[in-house]
Amino acid sequence: SMAEELAQPNTQVADLPLKNEHPLLKGIIQTANGQPIPGAEIKVIQPLDRQIPGLGNYWEANELELSQTKSNEDGFFELQVAGNLRFDLVCTAGGFASSRKFDLGVTDWITVVLDPEAEIWGKVADDETGFGIPDVVVKIRPGPLSTGVETYDTTTNEEGEYRIKQLRAGFYTMRVYSASHPSMEN
Repeated sequence: SMAEELAQPNTQVADLPLKNEHPLLKGIIQTANGQPIPGAEIKVIQPLDRQIPGLGNYWEANELELSQTKSNEDGFFELQVAGNLRFDLVCTAGGFASSRKFDLGVTDWITVVLDPEAEIWGKVADDETGFGIPDVVVKIRPGPLSTGVETYDTTTNEEGEYRIKQLRAGFYTMRVYSASHPSMEN
C-alpha cells in the first residue's frame, strides 16, 4: 500500500571504507636495556614556523601542544592523533633525558628509548666584581658533534646560578643573553 511505501523509504546501503580521522598512536617508553619506564609524560607537538639551526643569531621553535598522556606501569601509551598530521613526539620522565622525535606521522607502533639524565649548571658572574648576574637567559643546543636540534633554556636566579636538567650526555653550544648587560651576548 501507499502508506507502507512511505513508512519504508527507498534507501541503499553502500559498502564504503571508513576512515578513522583520529587514529591511535601506540608505543612504549623504555630504557636502552628494554626496561619499561612507567609514568613518562608523552606530548604530541605541532611545530609552527621552525627556523633551521645555524641560520641567524637565534633558533626558536614555536609549537602547539595537541595532546598528552602518561605511560602506564608497563611503559605503554596510546594517544589519538589526526591521521594526516605531521608532528613531534616529546617524552620526559624523572631521572631521564628528555627525548624528541621529529616530523612523525601516525605509525603502527613507536618505541622511545630514554637515556639517563645529564645536566648543565653554573653561574654567570660579573668579571670585575665576581657577583652573580640575575635574569640572564642561558640557551644551549647540541654542538656540532651531537645529534638533535632541540634547544633548552633557563634564566639565572638572584645569585646568577642556572641549571638545565633532563639533557642527553653530549656536547652543547651555550649562549647567554641579558637585557641589563647587552655586551654579554656571546
